[in-house]
Amino acid sequence: MDGVTELGWGCLDTPVGQVSVACSDAGVARVTYGPPSGPGPAGGSLASVLLEAALEELGDYFGGRLKRFNVPVDLGSAQVRADDKYKIADAANTAKARQVSSLCVVGHTDKLGDKVLNERLARARAQAVAAELVQAGYPANDIVIAADPEAFGNLSLGVSDAQERDRRVTIVFSR
Repeated sequence: MDGVTELGWGCLDTPVGQVSVACSDAGVARVTYGPPSGPGPAGGSLASVLLEAALEELGDYFGGRLKRFNVPVDLGSAQVRADDKYKIADAANTAKARQVSSLCVVGHTDKLGDKVLNERLARARAQAVAAELVQAGYPANDIVIAADPEAFGNLSLGVSDAQERDRRVTIVFSR
């Protein structure tokens, strides 16, 4: 899509948890965290580290500096559901009203299927939502697209790897 910046996405295991970073040629767009895959952090509990970070993010959210919109998608599809287009328009209108400098649009997949195909599907989902944001009046040049296929899903082990809540696109306001 013309005017939309593509994004790189990677993750790193650290002593306090798994950190993922999204970057574009303009700089870091988003840093997220999750519990570590190994033993907990030295010198403090994992819960206290994550609680502090979560409280900071909640402060940003309620202070109007951060807002997320999740848009669900159907299994194997990159199409935006007609009844979810209002969420995208709401995100675009809120971002414009708050004079948000950029939006990061991250496509996600569940844990089923081929990893390469899931990468393409996650990116296609993000691009579809970005197109709706542009249609709703948000500037294409201020949208960054990322794909997060199966990497940070709900980690619900057991019953099924096809979690509906993993199949989504997340719109994140920059600070």
